[in-house]
Amino acid sequence: MKSFSILLLCGVLFIVMLIYNIQYLKNSDYSIIDIGKFEEIEIEEEKEDLRFVKNIESSSTLLLNGENVFFVETQNSTQHILNDRQACSIESAALMNPNALIIVTFVTPKHFVDLNETRAIEILRQYSNIIFRFVNLKSFSKNTPLENWIKSGKLSNSKFVVSHTSDVLRYLLLYKYSGLYLDTDVIVTYPYGRINIENYACAESHKFLNGAILKLTGESGRQIAESFMQDLIANFDGNVWGKNGPELLTRVIKKMCNISYFNSTQKCKNFTILETEKCYGIGWEEWVKFFEPHKLDSVRRHTKNSYYVHLWNKFSKTRKLEKNSTAGLNEILRKFCPRVYKSLDNFF
Repeated sequence: MKSFSILLLCGVLFIVMLIYNIQYLKNSDYSIIDIGKFEEIEIEEEKEDLRFVKNIESSSTLLLNGENVFFVETQNSTQHILNDRQACSIESAALMNPNALIIVTFVTPKHFVDLNETRAIEILRQYSNIIFRFVNLKSFSKNTPLENWIKSGKLSNSKFVVSHTSDVLRYLLLYKYSGLYLDTDVIVTYPYGRINIENYACAESHKFLNGAILKLTGESGRQIAESFMQDLIANFDGNVWGKNGPELLTRVIKKMCNISYFNSTQKCKNFTILETEKCYGIGWEEWVKFFEPHKLDSVRRHTKNSYYVHLWNKFSKTRKLEKNSTAGLNEILRKFCPRVYKSLDNFF
């Protein structure tokens, strides 16, 4: 009878502990996957088929003490992870900047279902300077100018919530940690560390800046990021796609620099406006050139002096690239994201 009582007690304790652990994992902001190393700072390496990426706030010490390159994926889906084009952008950043930490950021705890069978993720995990993190916007915005604004629900009610979340998150990341933000359709073609400029964005035209490439570092960068956030609070419009991204950047920088248009490379108050050819040598109106074999020379000519190549995913996402064609984009991919490119079947 005594043995039966002990067994019964053990069974009850086991069930209680099981329920507790399930609830803990369900409610925890933290996760169990961590990938790679960054210079002398070691990160616990896990290669198993694990479920979650860590909350970015668990890595704050690491991010405050290094060169950061941020990518943001704001699709709120446990099925969508990263496609080949996004992976190519991320690989190019890691390849060209081996001493920088590349942080791929999700807006929810991302389920890496069948992680070891996800080609893009497996390729990126080969780079020791790439890590994956998620952001809880409410907790991440605490003690920032956007804390109360995030709580207001204006962002979640936006007509373009995915795009506008990306806008908001890039300002927060650069405000809290500093570094370089890149859209996931930007190919890095020049080492980040060799562009010896503290803070910059690129002119898309004489009239507009584009936020696909944005670097803010140090105290001056933090102040500029705060200016972006204050403008966001005052002028947020959830019904207009570009209102809180390129239009906001253009608005704030023109006011800060007291200029009405962008002409070549300009600098004011610790912020540099890079000329269009450094980032957007081929503009959105001509994106199709990347995919056309007979435009190879034009692509070479317009990107030879670029730091970055923007593929304009908003317009080009449905256009397929034949892998073995002589299109200019194939040259770029082979050179700057070789592992992703090699893994492709027939199309990109």
